[in-house]
Amino acid sequence: SPPPRCTVHTLVERLLCMGTSDIASTFWPPARPVLLCADAGTGKSWVVKQLLYYVAKRAATQDVPFLPFVVEVQRLVPLLRDGLPAEGDCGLLRKYIERADLKPEHKAMLITALQLRRLVLCIDGIDEAAGFEDEIETYILHTLVPLGLRLVVTSRPKGVRVDTCPEYAQFDVLELLPLTAAQQLDCAWGQLCKLRGKGTRKLAKGPAAVSYTHLTLPT
Repeated sequence: SPPPRCTVHTLVERLLCMGTSDIASTFWPPARPVLLCADAGTGKSWVVKQLLYYVAKRAATQDVPFLPFVVEVQRLVPLLRDGLPAEGDCGLLRKYIERADLKPEHKAMLITALQLRRLVLCIDGIDEAAGFEDEIETYILHTLVPLGLRLVVTSRPKGVRVDTCPEYAQFDVLELLPLTAAQQLDCAWGQLCKLRGKGTRKLAKGPAAVSYTHLTLPT
């Protein structure tokens, strides 16, 4: 039988443990970290943007106590040139937030969320670490995962050592499936209608192609 699938919406619910948590409670059960693998050009970074959008939307409309944040590996690498921090030290992530092009009040919110373990953190592009792939992977597995953050990591399949690293046993490893030609055409038509302000199709709010982005879950 084919492997099970889910949409980005389902992934958001898994990360936030929706349906198993009392939103009024201060306790939220831990979520398994997610590794999203796909070849170049399949849409990993686009899925990350969708995750950001829907987590932020949940936080704004349903009092979900989590903030989304994306760490681009290419921008993280320069901070690693002085070596990896000690295990359990989230100073590297804090430094990344402090150097981000954000308003001071937004940085303060993210740092507070980090301290309270209320970040939904997306590490985008392990395979783009320019020779620092092992260091990035070690930092994720031995520091970020034990911190208990809601974590999504993206990479090309060859950029991570899933088969040889036992720490990945605690991850849900997902495969991003490419859009079919018909789905690509439908998405392009929707964007064209949106740009021209015409057309008979009703366009969904938020990022396009959400309903067509499927993820293969582990069996």
